[in-house]
Amino acid sequence: MSDGFRFQIRQWRERILPVASRPPYPPVRLVIDPSYTASSTSDESSVAVGFLDEDSALTVLDCVHGRFKGLDLPDQIVSSIELWRPQRVWLERNGNGACDLLMDTIVLRAEMREVSIPIIETFVPNNRVGAKSLRIRQLQNLIDQHLFHISPGPYVSALLAETERYDFESSDNHRRSDSMLDSLALLAGFR
Repeated sequence: MSDGFRFQIRQWRERILPVASRPPYPPVRLVIDPSYTASSTSDESSVAVGFLDEDSALTVLDCVHGRFKGLDLPDQIVSSIELWRPQRVWLERNGNGACDLLMDTIVLRAEMREVSIPIIETFVPNNRVGAKSLRIRQLQNLIDQHLFHISPGPYVSALLAETERYDFESSDNHRRSDSMLDSLALLAGFR
């Protein structure tokens, strides 16, 4: 992308809902963009929760993110499932088989906590060179059409900071966190 595009943080701030959305919601979705290591050089994991309404507007309800160690990631996922009761859960699949282990651990931890979970579907996003930044950039289309809403919550300041730092032109983007933005793009269906 050679046009120097950057997200305008002012536009994102304008998309924050003045009052949190209240149920009943349209069917809630949960997308998991996992990182299988908690090292300081790895991407963060991100669990995005939201829904698309009848106008295809995306409302973000929550976004849990971080470098989770051991069972912390499946426990965070189960907590999000328990809190938001999504109708669908999508788990990004990687090529090393860790996805199956994570899925089994989510189910086990949910059973231990007596949390009912929906069917978890796996997917493989387009990971060709530049594909991630293209799907993240598609969030701008939703913002421009007023089809993107952010419910207030503790995740918002981190999301805005990540949005402001994200540089579509930089070859150093791999050193910047983009886990929340990518999980929101995946939540919107940009795969």
